Amino acid sequence: MRNSIGLIINGPNVFLKKFNIDLQTILNAVKDLGRIVVGRVILNCNAPPKLIETVINSGLEPIIVNGRVDVAFTVETMKLIYNPKYVGLKGLSHPDKF
Repeated sequence: MRNSIGLIINGPNVFLKKFNIDLQTILNAVKDLGRIVVGRVILNCNAPPKLIETVINSGLEPIIVNGRVDVAFTVETMKLIYNPKYVGLKGLSHPDKF
C-alpha cells in the first residue's frame, strides 16, 4: 500500500518566476513518495485566473486568502499534521519564510 500524502503549497513563494518551478514538476516529485490524497495550493487574492485554473486542472484545491498567505499555509499544514489519516506531509514554501 502506498503512503497517503498531504501536499500544501505556498503559491506566491513557490511559483516565483526566479525559481522557474512549475506545478507538474512538483506533482511528479511528490507522487514518487506516495499517493496525494490532499493537495492544496494557498494563493492570495491577486492570483491570476490562469494560475487558479492550472491548480484546479491539476487536481489540487486552490485556497484563496485575502490576508497573509504564510499564516494560511501554516494553518493548513497543522491541520494535516494532526490528522492521523496521512503518513506524509510535503509543504512547499520559500526558505526565507520559515
